[in-house]
Amino acid sequence: MTKEIDKATPRPWAFEPHNGYGRKDPDGTPFPFGYISTSFPSPIFELVPVVLRPVEELRANAALIVRAVNAHDDLVAALRAVEAISDRCVNAETYSAQDALDDLQDIRSIISCSRAALAKAKGE
Repeated sequence: MTKEIDKATPRPWAFEPHNGYGRKDPDGTPFPFGYISTSFPSPIFELVPVVLRPVEELRANAALIVRAVNAHDDLVAALRAVEAISDRCVNAETYSAQDALDDLQDIRSIISCSRAALAKAKGE
């Protein structure tokens, strides 16, 4: 992981809509659309649309952010596993049929992990 990502708030994250969105607090400050929070729940940051969009679109955007962040570690792990086995396979001079058989279980595991990570990223 990059150093910036390692410093990020631990996952999973969640979206918490603000019930007052579209209204203002007693001081006249508009309420935010909602918050991205940790599972505690503890708000990490608030979501305030820069341009007015339909509420359904804003909710979908918030859900996409949360899904992408929560799936990140699994997707990176799956891709690193693919990269590792690919590095072994591309060296045709030293990679044998027996190596391929030995790697078969790893490949099955990588496929399973990759499918799970992809399903998580897609919200399935």
